[in-house]
Amino acid sequence: MEQIPKEMADAIKDADIQKEITIMSKLLDAVEKTFKKIVNLLVEAFKELERSAGYAISINIGYTGTVVKFAAYYGMAVLGMKYAIIPDRKGALLILLVPMFVQLFAFILCFAGEKMHPRKELPIPLKRFTQVSEDGVTVDRDRLNELLLYVADVEDYLERHGKL
Repeated sequence: MEQIPKEMADAIKDADIQKEITIMSKLLDAVEKTFKKIVNLLVEAFKELERSAGYAISINIGYTGTVVKFAAYYGMAVLGMKYAIIPDRKGALLILLVPMFVQLFAFILCFAGEKMHPRKELPIPLKRFTQVSEDGVTVDRDRLNELLLYVADVEDYLERHGKL
């Protein structure tokens, strides 16, 4: 068998290393692009979740006040049982002030919910959903879920008033 000269063997070895480096570089680029796509998808998903959650909270904040009022009665009953015999002024003050502050907080939540989304009127969006141009009517993709929720609110309103 013939021996390959050392310079030639080193050149072949260097060429193999270069090929491996090139392959690894391409692989790393592909992994980086895939990772960026995944991160972008996650960011988009979290933005959509934030929009949906914000809309759901703003719609239901008035009901939250009602739930707080309902829970407050049970909480006051527990406080009353725990501090039935009032040993000091702090306990008496607690029993008198906590229900007042809970009721005030619940009233504020109900008031805010009613101001944000009155239940007696046709729901009105805070901002227009569509853009009208010479090409036609378009809807921003970022607000598509919000538009669907709004249409559901309008349909609920129409059903409540017997028009649908």
